Amino acid sequence: MRLIRRVSLFAVLLVLAGCSTFRPEPATGLMWGYFGESATVPSLRLVTYAVDRPTCEVARAQDMKPPPTAAWAELEVPAECRQFIVGSGADYWVYAVSGQGAVGANGASDREWCVKMREATAGSYRGLLGECQPVAVKAVP
Repeated sequence: MRLIRRVSLFAVLLVLAGCSTFRPEPATGLMWGYFGESATVPSLRLVTYAVDRPTCEVARAQDMKPPPTAAWAELEVPAECRQFIVGSGADYWVYAVSGQGAVGANGASDREWCVKMREATAGSYRGLLGECQPVAVKAVP
């Protein structure tokens, strides 16, 4: 009887694990990142951050030459990454990029920008992307 219970429990756990979808969460704490300003949409400020400086610098270099689908934003990218503190809040809506950090847009009302950015990334990125979530991002002085 015990064996049947164990086998049944194991089967249920397998089904639950198979039905769940793992989504990466945006990292929090001390990060490396940068803010990007859109030349065409004055109210749009983007943020990209990663757990280490080399990963951030790779993302920054890629954003300096955006794909044609993002050229409309005319993103102005700073010369280097700097340290940020990321935590609970609603300054930005960001989605996690598995193994790379997080990307998002400013303001609690700008979840739509985050969703659009995530959808555009999903078209060309083969890794896992998290859902858009609000975070606080403050540059370290």
